[in-house]
Amino acid sequence: MVLLFSFAIVAIMIAEAVNVNGKMNVENK
Repeated sequence: MVLLFSFAIVAIMIAEAVNVNGKMNVENK
C-alpha cells in the first residue's frame, strides 16, 4: 500500500511538471 501511495504521488508530480512545461512552451511560442 505504501509503495502504491508513493507511486501515485510521483505520478501526480510528473503530470504537474509536464503540464507546467506544456504551458511554458505554448507561451514561448
